[in-house]
Amino acid sequence: MKIFCKKILNRLGSVCWVAIASLAIFGCTVDSEDSVPDLVPDNGLNFWIFPNDGGRLDSASKNLSHGLVLEVHPNAVYQLSFDADTAVGAPRLLLYRMSYVNDQGFVRFYRTRDLKPVLENGRYVYEFLCEERDAAEWAAVLEHKGTYYEGTTSNLKFTGAGAYSDHLSLNLVVTGNVASKLDGFTVDELAQAILKKFRSFYVNIAVDTIYVSSAHEHPVHGRLYPSNEPWVAGHSDDDLMMEKLGGGWPGCENALDLVLVHYIDEVGLMGYSYLFSGNLGGGGGSTVVLGAFVKTPTSQEATSMEDIAETAVHESGHFFGLRHTTSTSADIYAVGDYSMVEDGLDDTPYCKDLLKSGLVKRIPDWGRNFGTRRGWVRKIPMGKENFKVTDCPDVTNLMFPMETVLEYDGLSPQQLDIVRNNLMIFPH
Repeated sequence: MKIFCKKILNRLGSVCWVAIASLAIFGCTVDSEDSVPDLVPDNGLNFWIFPNDGGRLDSASKNLSHGLVLEVHPNAVYQLSFDADTAVGAPRLLLYRMSYVNDQGFVRFYRTRDLKPVLENGRYVYEFLCEERDAAEWAAVLEHKGTYYEGTTSNLKFTGAGAYSDHLSLNLVVTGNVASKLDGFTVDELAQAILKKFRSFYVNIAVDTIYVSSAHEHPVHGRLYPSNEPWVAGHSDDDLMMEKLGGGWPGCENALDLVLVHYIDEVGLMGYSYLFSGNLGGGGGSTVVLGAFVKTPTSQEATSMEDIAETAVHESGHFFGLRHTTSTSADIYAVGDYSMVEDGLDDTPYCKDLLKSGLVKRIPDWGRNFGTRRGWVRKIPMGKENFKVTDCPDVTNLMFPMETVLEYDGLSPQQLDIVRNNLMIFPH
């Protein structure tokens, strides 16, 4: 059994609040009136929204008035909007930069924006430019007449437009002695197969080139990755996302780092990445991890060059903001929103029978506090399922949560737009 897997940010969990530094400036200016009070989130900030997410955001919509986390990036223009409740009136959107005080989850809030909406086509629309130096997490609250907004906030959308390039380079980082263990192909052949896959699926961006780097030659952390030993993600050290190998490579600083390890220390797992990662600059959230072998209950199984390349493009789809076309139970569990059964896009169908089957009922082993990677079966033993998976209307989309014997048709226009728009938001 082989699994696609992805990981979603959920760094707050149960958040403890500390004293508020009211109206402090942290990278962005405050546009405010003195009469508008500080209303910091009072609901634990359990829901996040990311730019250009097509998914239904029902739970996020319901939590907006009392607190929601927005993922923002430098020099991007954002719009947050929802259906107008004109009977109640228009609320102000208060935005706060969050500063983590320590690793216990304590947070201070610094107000960066105080915005009135524009009414457009029956929706309240708030627009703002982020002038942060790095990607950041902002908390959003709605204020009306001095207290939390009591109107409805349905059909929430959060979009962003950036001015960065729509060109992307890749960096395949070979870890440990995996190059000598590949089954019938070389690292260079794998790199070219990955580049070809990226260019065939992400047709509306320019995938310029792919570099090949060796982990033991990393200019800062190379000594931690001996070239004569197998590297097992999740076992060889506690850097499960291989973040030390994200960035810092001379000549390819802004490439997407695809880290190839011997295998991942979880039965059936082929690869994983953050969902809506937003980081091409190195460090946290800047990597996609791939396994050359797959752990089985008794040993490891070699993975084909085609499967590694396919996993790379699928996981990178998550990196750039694509959800599974049909949600798995693990997807739903990770988000905590049981209304999000599919990706929400008009041009990607979803499979109701798959949702009703037992094939996607897998709760992740890591738990929500870790951030929760989500995944499911890559190869299905045909005839074992209680319905015919190949009849699913989305089965040939790259972001279908399972692999079958069918070939992928590619990505839909809306999926391609999400990838391109988010690429242009991510500094590179």
